[in-house]
Amino acid sequence: MPPRPLPTPFRTFAWLAPVCTAGAWLAACAPLPAGPDADDPALATDDGTAQSPAEQPVWVIAPRDPEETERYALGSPDNPIRTHEPAGQQAYLARLRNLQGNPPAYRRIGPYGVGPYGYILDAYELTNPDTGETATLYLDMYHPGYREDRPIPGYQLLPAEPTDPRPNRAGQANRP
Repeated sequence: MPPRPLPTPFRTFAWLAPVCTAGAWLAACAPLPAGPDADDPALATDDGTAQSPAEQPVWVIAPRDPEETERYALGSPDNPIRTHEPAGQQAYLARLRNLQGNPPAYRRIGPYGVGPYGYILDAYELTNPDTGETATLYLDMYHPGYREDRPIPGYQLLPAEPTDPRPNRAGQANRP
């Protein structure tokens, strides 16, 4: 009895298996880059010797001075709203109201990039229910225990609920 043929999607791409296997072997056999070289000006020290990889500088995004950050509008990429975890982001957005007292519609756009405090920002699109105008709001959720009590320009902020004194699973007081 002859073997059963593969289903159509597998037969179509069956030729890829040998090609992918050969490519993996070629990549594994490729020579590794050479180590530090004293002739490379990027790795040379002042005395002309080469730096080892452990001695090479590591580029870290340094947080900006808070006073400099405050020069920018709250909620902008240069002065994001600081919160604690996604729950803090949701708590801030739930307290936000337009000048007529109506809550804006919002949706998370996604991660934006590194902010002034050295952490990834989340971008949200706000839609004013009265005017239909949209704006992008930037939040930084990597600030444990921090709760922003200032509104963004053109909006007001409801007072925060009091902190629940019962500890959460991590043994910390619950914060919105």
